[in-house]
Amino acid sequence: MYSRKRSKTSREGSSSGVALAKWEQPCTLPDIEDRFFSQNWDWSRFKDEEFGACWNENQNKPLCKFKNKQTEKKLWRYKMSKVTIDKVCVYERLVNAEEFKQIGITQKFERLGWERALDWVEDATSKHADEEPSRWKLKGETSKGLMVMSFQTMNRIANFDSLSEGSYTYYEMRHFWESGVVQTDLSDLVNAILPNYTEGEPYSRAHLSVEGKILQNISLENIMVRFGDRGKLRVWDLRVLHALLYGEPKLSWRHIVMMNIWDTRNQYKRKMIPHVRLISAMIAQQNQLPENSLGQRYG
Repeated sequence: MYSRKRSKTSREGSSSGVALAKWEQPCTLPDIEDRFFSQNWDWSRFKDEEFGACWNENQNKPLCKFKNKQTEKKLWRYKMSKVTIDKVCVYERLVNAEEFKQIGITQKFERLGWERALDWVEDATSKHADEEPSRWKLKGETSKGLMVMSFQTMNRIANFDSLSEGSYTYYEMRHFWESGVVQTDLSDLVNAILPNYTEGEPYSRAHLSVEGKILQNISLENIMVRFGDRGKLRVWDLRVLHALLYGEPKLSWRHIVMMNIWDTRNQYKRKMIPHVRLISAMIAQQNQLPENSLGQRYG
């Protein structure tokens, strides 16, 4: 795991006298009661079985391994043409932080500096593997230009990872997604998280404590986003739950979000869009909404 000291990221931008990049500027879109227009996500025209066969027949191959941006773009659309887009968007849940504070749940997020992962939505409704996570950038093209997801752009939405930058420990991506316990995991990972577990059984929600079940419910929409198999647990779920239940290791929420989005893009079987509210807020913040995209309020 990475664990490196870094200078604290400033959210003030221009206080140092350095001009802000375009995506760091305050949003200039007109405030029309925070309304978003329903986009017509129709991928059916990309459902070219002959073109998509190269991924369909080798579903374990990560999308990034095709090493051609235009091919990757078409294949991602091909993958998403298999689903109805509004049924596979996972929205972060609204969490009453004060209510959960009464039973000690909110404090577990505060201990890791993740408190804004609970309540931020009330305020706003190509990565290089050899770089340390705080320098990662996920870039996407829109009709208006380039959009960037990074530690810095996320913190312009809310103060995620509120502890000092040097407080966090980072799993290497290949270790984080390991389906079994690895050397960098804590020795008591399974026993500490699954008090009702019997060796040889698949990990499941039923093995968690009551506290663990509450945290896992929140995690499935706000941290380790998953669309299906909500009753099952993966080892990467245990890694996040250990951090929440015991405060160690102190993982970075922004790092987990970026790993999850990158993995969702790359894996053929993950036909969903996670962190929808966060991505929507970043699209607006970076002025990437089409001119006609503001309109009817949702009920």
